Amino acid sequence: MNNSLSMYVIQEGASILSALQSINENTKGFLIVNNEVNKVVGVLTDGDIRRAFIAGATTNDSINDFAVRKFTSLSIKNDLSDAIEIFKIKAIKFLPILNENGELVNIITKDQLHALLLQDMHADINYDFTTL
Repeated sequence: MNNSLSMYVIQEGASILSALQSINENTKGFLIVNNEVNKVVGVLTDGDIRRAFIAGATTNDSINDFAVRKFTSLSIKNDLSDAIEIFKIKAIKFLPILNENGELVNIITKDQLHALLLQDMHADINYDFTTL
């Protein structure tokens, strides 16, 4: 995994407090949840943590019960048009980009996509997600 992505990744079993600290540091409001072999197994947002607290969780509880296991992602084989279509869904704010082994290779946010499209209104729709 790219070192710059590590601030967006948390391991399964981590505490809610650890997740909150990571989200505070990355300032993006989300984390990608990896298992022990670095396969992406879920996502966790600040909203998921807020809902966990409302349900009675404490900062010492594990993120395992609150991470979203059914999440939307892209493969490195997808192209930019796929991301554009997915981001039309209002609730989706970020997309993990996974390799064929289910490992995180990049992340694209809705804000990044908008900026990319504004930079070049004639952007190459066959964008390589590993270069973001």
